[in-house]
Parts: sequence; structure tokens; C-alpha cells
Amino acid sequence: MSDRIIYDGDAGTRFTNNTGRVLYQFIASLQNTCGLCLQYHLKISAAWPIPLHYGCRCIQRMVKPDAQAQHEFVNYRELLDGFDESQKAAAIGASNYRLLKTGLAKWDDIVTPNRVRDFREVVARNNLTVKQMTDHGVKKYQADKAYSAVHTAEHQAVAAHRAKLLQQLTGAGLSQETLVNELASRLAARVTVAAGPTGPYTEGPAWSGGPLPGTGPNGAAVLGGFIGGWKPSAKRAMILKAEAKRQAEQRTAAAVQTSTTTPTFETHEDVHAWATSAFPNAKINLEGIPVESWQVIAKEIDHLISKWPDMAARLREFGSMPAGAPDDVIASAVMAGSKSIQFNPTRWKDLAALTKSLEHDVKARWNPQGTAHAGASYYVTHEFGHLLHGYLKDVDPSKRAALDLLMGERIDPRFDYVKFEPKTAKTISKYAGTSYSEAFAEAFAAARWNTNPRNTIVQGFQRNLRELRP
Repeated sequence: MSDRIIYDGDAGTRFTNNTGRVLYQFIASLQNTCGLCLQYHLKISAAWPIPLHYGCRCIQRMVKPDAQAQHEFVNYRELLDGFDESQKAAAIGASNYRLLKTGLAKWDDIVTPNRVRDFREVVARNNLTVKQMTDHGVKKYQADKAYSAVHTAEHQAVAAHRAKLLQQLTGAGLSQETLVNELASRLAARVTVAAGPTGPYTEGPAWSGGPLPGTGPNGAAVLGGFIGGWKPSAKRAMILKAEAKRQAEQRTAAAVQTSTTTPTFETHEDVHAWATSAFPNAKINLEGIPVESWQVIAKEIDHLISKWPDMAARLREFGSMPAGAPDDVIASAVMAGSKSIQFNPTRWKDLAALTKSLEHDVKARWNPQGTAHAGASYYVTHEFGHLLHGYLKDVDPSKRAALDLLMGERIDPRFDYVKFEPKTAKTISKYAGTSYSEAFAEAFAAARWNTNPRNTIVQGFQRNLRELRP
């Protein structure tokens, strides 16, 4: 994630999304959480590629334009102070934990208010040798790898250049005040360090001013150390880069959406702007479907995504079906692999015809009772149900199993596998009886649109999916 822009801020403050794009807050499980995940806890970025590793239990929550993040930023020192020893070891990493327990590094060397430093940063910060690390229990492989990473030829060349620069500056007889002011002005010309989304950073490369103590008349030694230590870590540099970009976006961005309601579309460009914001990782194709139809689709999509925001980042394709799609297919969704939701241009050219088609099919019991009033939106809900079926399999298999059991019979109590019962599913609709996947999507759509269902399966969906409740 080296090219990812990540937003951070002071503990106790809450991020406000004024970027004009949908962002996501990373939420670590905080149950034996690893250092890889913990470093992003409650930080904001574009859709996170969760899971980050096998067994990852972290989640993300959508932050829409002009909305605030669900959680405040946290002080990592205070957060980790509440962990037991095993969780601390997992959070900071085994090698860092060795340094901490043997006294070669202090807690503050590893954990800052804003993040957890990785092992290489601690090695560089404390200027540790391989022998020091191995003598204190760090595996030699890890010690060699960390030492080599911070003692490359590039590092040595930069250090030599800084030393030469410092010698030239101090040899010129410049005062401490002149050096600091010149350094500050040059740094300011290269990097924009501004207030965070809700306040300034409490930690960073900037010197706060005042005398440099214990250095004699010209402060050369400490100034040299200051110059030598200024270069931020990769993670800190990424955060600074994010801040600079955020400030630039604020200065140049046009008006952003001011509410979570679906904007009114006038052109396909408007639809495209909405779709790319709603589905940041998806390929968008809007060909062949009129704007008024996209308005109906977008309204229902926005409603459902607001209930399951993590699903937006999973989608890889959104929009129109390719040319030549069968006329009897209104829309389709793929819940595995590429994860897509697409709509047939032939059918979505006429919203009135779609509504009439649903009315006919409800009367014929092909679709669930009590849903005809939904009109074309019903078909959007149905396809979203397919995506939700796959989503629950990945993130909440126990809930998916509970819903599946409403339409089938568990074969073995040791497993979640359920045998599909078409006769049971047909009580939802005739279409539901054609397959397990269609039964789930039909039950989900009925639970969304029928506020007072008589069908026990649909009632079960409403009980288990609290997100469907008003």
C-alpha cells in the first residue's frame, strides 16, 4: 500500500470527509491484532484491501462526502496500555517485543501517540547493531534484515552529504537563528504540513521553536542532529503526503455532495461521477441505459450500500450488460470472483414496462407477494441480494447459515452446509424455487419491500437482517 493516501489526526478528534470522494475507516478487531493491521486502526483512506492477510478479522466503514467518520482517532499509547502482554506482543511484533522486554528499547521508542513504529524504524532510531539485537534475543535473520534495510549505500551517501552540508553551514559562521529559519523556509517550500481533518498533528518532523539547549553558542551539534533526523519514516511521509493532497483538493475541488441522498442526474457524466465514487474499485460501463433509469438504480443502490457499506469496495464491475444480452434477463450479479452487478440496456430503456412486468409476475407468483409497488427498484434489490449472499459467506458465515436454514435442511450438524429444499423455497415465489441463490435473493428483496409479510422465510430474513429495519 505504498501509494495509498492515508488520513490521520489527533486522538479524540473525528475525521470529516471533505475530499468529495467516498473514503473508508479501517477498524482493527483488537483481538490479538497483528502489527500489520494495527498500524491502520481508525485511519482513513480509499477502500482498504481487506483481508490484509489470512485470518484477518478487520473491517472498514464508509465515510461519505461531507460526512464524519464513525470513530474518533485514537492515541496508540493509551490503546495499547489496555492490552494484555500477549496482545502487546502481537501488536508491536515479536522482535520489537524482545527489544522492549530486554531493555534495549523503551515503550515510547516503539509506540507513539499516532502509530506503532515497525522494527526497522526502532533499529534506526536507536542505532542498534546486529550483535546488540541478537544478544537480546532477536533472531539473527531478523536482525540482519533490519540492519541492512537502514544501512544501505543510499543511507550512507545521504548521511555523508548531510554531514558535509552541516560543516559548510557552521563553517560559514551562520547563527543558530539564521540556520533554523533558512532550513524551515526551504522545508516549507517542499512539504505542506497543515492541520489534520479536525486538528493539527501532535507528532511530526517539525521543530516547535525555542533554544536548542546544551550545544554551545551556535547550536551546531543539535542542529546537525535535527537535520540528520528530519527525514520522516515511510509511514509518516505517506501521512504528510496525504495531508498535502487533502489541502490541495480543498483549494481546487468543486462543490461536493452535501447529503447522503442520491444526487439528481442530468447527464451520463453525472451518473459516472456517482458510480466511480460509490464503487472506487469497479470498472464502470453506462452504455445504452437512459439517465432516468440510472436514477432509479442509483437510489436503491445508495440505500442498500448505506446498510452494508463494506460491500462497495468489493465490487469490480458495475453498469450495463454487454451487447447481445438475452431479452429475458433484466439484471445480473456475480457474487464470486470479479463481483459485479449489471443491467440489461434492452430492458432498462423503459421503466414503465419494467414496472408492468413486475406487477404481472407478482400476480403470477413468479415474484414475491407484496412487492409490486417497488417497481423497477425491485430488480436492483434482488441483484444486491446475490451480492449480499456472497458477502455474508466471507464476513459472517454464521448469519448466512442461519438464513440458508430457513430454506433448507442442515445435512450434518458439524457443518454449515444446507440442503436446498425447492418446495420450501417456492413458498417465497416460483422463481425462488429454481435455485438456492435465487431463493436467497428473492427472500431478501421481499424482506426489503414487504413491510408486513406472511411468509415465515421472509419474516426470518427481516429478523436476522437488522439492516433492513427502518
